[in-house]
Amino acid sequence: MQIRQTKRLLCSQRVSLICSDLGGWWHTVPGNLEEIAKDSAMILSDGPISSGKKVRILCGTNQLKGTVQTCVHDDLLGFFVEVRFDRDSQWSEPWFRPQHLLSLEWEAPLRAAS
Repeated sequence: MQIRQTKRLLCSQRVSLICSDLGGWWHTVPGNLEEIAKDSAMILSDGPISSGKKVRILCGTNQLKGTVQTCVHDDLLGFFVEVRFDRDSQWSEPWFRPQHLLSLEWEAPLRAAS
C-alpha cells in the first residue's frame, strides 16, 4: 500500500484530460477531479490513460501538466487516473479552487473508556 506524504483534498469538478496518442495526435478524455494536492490529483475518467503518459488537466480556464502514475479500472465507476504534476505546474487553492472542495483534516477528541 502506498502512503501519501502530501495533504490531499477531496473535491468534485468536471475536467478534461488532454493526452497524445502514439502518432502524436491529441485527444480529450472527460473526467471528474476527485482528489487534489499540491503535487498530484486523482481523476475519475471515462476512458483509460496509460501510465507514463504526459497529460494536461483542463480545469475551466486553468491547466495543470503532469504524468499519469496509475490508471485503475473500476467496473461500476470508470477509470481512476492518478497524475503527478510537473515541478513547474503545482496546484494551490488561490490559483484554482474546485467547485466542491473538502478537507478531511480534523482532530477527534479522545475519550476515556467508561
